[in-house]
Amino acid sequence: MRSTTAGRTAAPRSEREIALERLIYVAAIIGPFTALPQIYAIWFVDTSAVGVSFTTWALFMVMSAVWLAYGVERRDTPTIVSNALWLVMEVIILVGAARFNSRWL
Repeated sequence: MRSTTAGRTAAPRSEREIALERLIYVAAIIGPFTALPQIYAIWFVDTSAVGVSFTTWALFMVMSAVWLAYGVERRDTPTIVSNALWLVMEVIILVGAARFNSRWL
């Protein structure tokens, strides 16, 4: 049985809904790892931040924080997981970019 909303019991979920929910969890976890090539390039290949926009990644970080707060408020686990992971990735990118690009400091 699903949770209740305003005293009503929600209908049981279909197999399609369950499959979609599983897919959302996979996407929530895998999505943030798409930043790994950028992290790898900054920290291990070029050890530079040439071509990395501080403003863009800082705004990504702000948006992830907003979505994380929304997920916490709504108790939406995929939103929380995804945006917490995104924040970690964005911080790693910004710290690396700041470390290797003195004009940002």
